[in-house]
Amino acid sequence: MGDPLLSESITRLTDIVIHVAKTTANFKPQLSQLQNTLQLIASIIDDVVKLNQILDRSKQESAMFIDEIQDAEKLVEKCLKIKRNFIKKYTHSLKLKDANNKLLRFFQLEVQADQSRDIKKTLAEVSDLKSRIDSLSVDARQIHQTWSYNSLSVSSRYELIERGNLGWRVPLLPRGIVAFDEPLKKLKAKVFEDSDAYDDGSNGDSNSMEIDDDGDESSVVVVAAAGGCGKTTLVTMLCHDSDIIDAKTVFRLSAFGVGKKRPRTTVDGDLVNQQYVTQHDLLRELAIHLSNKPDVPIAQRKRLIIAARGEDLPASVLNIQEPMQARIMSVSTGELFSSRWSEMKVPEVEVMVLNLKSKTYTLPYFMTEMQKLKILNVTNYGLYPSYIDNFLLIGSLSNLSRIRLERVEIPSLDTSILALENLQKASFMMCKIGNAFATKLSNDNLKVWPKLVELEIDYCHDLVGFPDLLCSSVHLKNLSITNCNELCEISEEFGNLTNLENLSLRSCTKLEKLPESIMKLQKLSILDISDCLSLSVLPDEFGKLGGLRTIYMMGCTGICELPLSVEELAHTHVVCNEEMYDRWLEFGNVKVERVEEDRLETLMKIIRFDTHNSNVHQP
Repeated sequence: MGDPLLSESITRLTDIVIHVAKTTANFKPQLSQLQNTLQLIASIIDDVVKLNQILDRSKQESAMFIDEIQDAEKLVEKCLKIKRNFIKKYTHSLKLKDANNKLLRFFQLEVQADQSRDIKKTLAEVSDLKSRIDSLSVDARQIHQTWSYNSLSVSSRYELIERGNLGWRVPLLPRGIVAFDEPLKKLKAKVFEDSDAYDDGSNGDSNSMEIDDDGDESSVVVVAAAGGCGKTTLVTMLCHDSDIIDAKTVFRLSAFGVGKKRPRTTVDGDLVNQQYVTQHDLLRELAIHLSNKPDVPIAQRKRLIIAARGEDLPASVLNIQEPMQARIMSVSTGELFSSRWSEMKVPEVEVMVLNLKSKTYTLPYFMTEMQKLKILNVTNYGLYPSYIDNFLLIGSLSNLSRIRLERVEIPSLDTSILALENLQKASFMMCKIGNAFATKLSNDNLKVWPKLVELEIDYCHDLVGFPDLLCSSVHLKNLSITNCNELCEISEEFGNLTNLENLSLRSCTKLEKLPESIMKLQKLSILDISDCLSLSVLPDEFGKLGGLRTIYMMGCTGICELPLSVEELAHTHVVCNEEMYDRWLEFGNVKVERVEEDRLETLMKIIRFDTHNSNVHQP
């Protein structure tokens, strides 16, 4: 199948090189180098020619390469005739070097270009094949939908069209959803709470979202959380769940049941082929509008929503003298707001939402009287972190259980804030933390946030190390530190968090190692170290983490080998890409799931990481 002329040319040139080297003492180093080059490329180039013939490729490359070989053959034959002419010895030795370099250069450039072309053509053909497969899949789905549609009655078809027009259809489920198993279990349990249709046998809990109902016979399950937390995704997952789907008995039971008994048998089945409504921005705006109905006095509203357009609050709010009954209070201010707060009396507020845009901000002083306040959410919509000049006021909110700060510069925290005894969840998103936790405690026995269960730190780029102060929050169960590119160390005090169950350090690209004290975290169940590009090793006793059930480590390109102790892991599921997949398979005691890696995205992460490091270390 090979090219006879090419094979013959290489063989003939090799033979004459060997013959000349044996015949004359001249040019031995150059001829030896040329012989090594020919032996290196002979087998490879022969395989390339065979594949080109199989693929019906042009013989132009072979012809060009044969010309180079024949020129080299003529040069070697001339060298055989040179005896004592020192000038020709010198010039022909240079020509032999040049001939050797030409062969190597041709092989390196032309053959690699040929391979590159082949790879691109293969990718194009694969892409075309994928498009055809996708088209077939779409056609099959359309056929199925058409068949299903044709099987419906005329009234049902009309109803289906109307639902589509009004946006009542269930949205498509996004790909790559993770970490929603527990919230979904909890939501399903709430939906089926009053029936025997579902029981997962667990008391799943989630601190990420509030799922509640009003406890009466016609209860409505409410999913509430801050924007971007995944409320729509969670409810969409519920709608697509096999226990929920075309679920008529449950709907009839709740909507048409008599005394919570069997549903009425007379209910038309068509009344229920998927009547869903999803609440998002539009319905949220409607809810806000309804809560501001003019027929309800502001002082008596349970939800108080205030929007300051200029320097001051609206006059309708400033003129109120009596205490207001609001339990939820939201205040939105712009860049011009002067932070001149009136002495409002809102003693019943449990949830406070502050939306701001100014570079400096002052918390309302009347917050000190809001002793029922449980949740505080401060979000800055400006380009840069906002500095809150009276941040220490938060230390007076003794019943505060949740705090979420976004794009806020956090000053040094004093003892009053660190001692908040009821704080259970804290979130810092895109905040400037700096030395916020560098406070020297006056009392060594003080437990920092003693009831803290969940801590979330995301895109806080000036976080260099995990604060030692927080290592005394011994009830912490969920810790997420993600996209903090300057985080490079975690002290050995970290091992004091013995109740930790979930730990995510995803995309902390400068973190070089995990503390050895991590072995004390025997309740640790989920560990995510994906895209920790600088992480080179795992602790030697990593396998001693007996409670570990899931490890996410996609993009851990720096880990070359695993410690032998991982042989002790049991009932552990590892999710990784191809590089780590083979290393885990060598042990065979864990379940390994290989995920498809987006090579381009991984390359871009590495490039951004390397660029960041080079910029940081430039003088």
